[in-house]
Amino acid sequence: MLAAFLLSLAVPQATEVALHPRAIVGEDGALVEGKYVVVRGARIVSVTDSAPRGARLVELDGVLAPGMVDAFTNFGAAGRISEETERLTPNLRAADGADLGAPVWEELAARGVTSVHLVPEPSNVLAGFGALFAAGGTERLIVEATLQTVSLTSWITDVRVGPTSLAGGLEMLESALGSGGDAAFSRGLLIFVDSAEGIRSARALCEKAGVDKRTFALFGEVGSYGGEAAGELIGLPAIGASGARAREAEVMKRLYGAGTRVAFGTLGGAGGADALRQSAMLYSRATGDAGAAWAAVTRHPAELFGMSDKIGRIAAGARADLVLWSGHPLDAAARVQSVLIGGESVTAAAPQERE
Repeated sequence: MLAAFLLSLAVPQATEVALHPRAIVGEDGALVEGKYVVVRGARIVSVTDSAPRGARLVELDGVLAPGMVDAFTNFGAAGRISEETERLTPNLRAADGADLGAPVWEELAARGVTSVHLVPEPSNVLAGFGALFAAGGTERLIVEATLQTVSLTSWITDVRVGPTSLAGGLEMLESALGSGGDAAFSRGLLIFVDSAEGIRSARALCEKAGVDKRTFALFGEVGSYGGEAAGELIGLPAIGASGARAREAEVMKRLYGAGTRVAFGTLGGAGGADALRQSAMLYSRATGDAGAAWAAVTRHPAELFGMSDKIGRIAAGARADLVLWSGHPLDAAARVQSVLIGGESVTAAAPQERE
């Protein structure tokens, strides 16, 4: 009944609501009891040990967690977000390719995903700007233009307009970066690579051009990258498409041991709407660090596009994107009970799995 009450809750702008769950998920991944999450409108006002005077108190029989954030995806796109007749499309905007009426948005919210970073298909060396969307609620577009999508993967090979190799892609990127001060790069770069050579070469070009705001998304055989990603924040495709769990777990251990921070994304829709949570659970089992695992689907994706103070966490000033679970979200038995996105109730429990 309490979960149903939260589901019906819409937080008025002038009213403070003190949510008092059984526990919240702390940034170290541990459950923290006795906390009140105070929400006004679309924002979290504070996280306190007692309910503020005058606030509307709501007792919740569940675990409150920040909503999950998809680091890079094409979930919610009306189709392929790309223009493959052009060599470079830096001005293309993923925001223009979203289908906000698609059923997948409701499914994502029902699985605890409250925001997604919709990106252009990385089929051009410069593919265009990503956009940050809420999975539900009144205000769906959070950031219209995030990072410029750069690709140095095999996806850029195109005999019609080029390039046809990594070397050709690097030549295009060097020429583009050499223009200097281009608005396409001012927000930063999300660079998709599928080889160690790609990450080394792109890093060198960025340093030469003075572009310091860049993050890599690693595809291909991630275990072959060696120490190239050590100590960095990187994007990784959500785990589960290949089924090579033992191999993936070993790669997770090595990345974690090298101090690499991971942000999972579901580009291509691999693994379905629950792929982020599945990836976090595997990461937690592989590393033994629930905090790093939960950050990989909350704070780290938000950090990737410069929104770590606004989404993916339960903290004062952050968006009220909150999910009430029946238990710890990294527990496979836990289920979504209710969801708030921007302070608005958007969904009931996720559908039960069928045998």
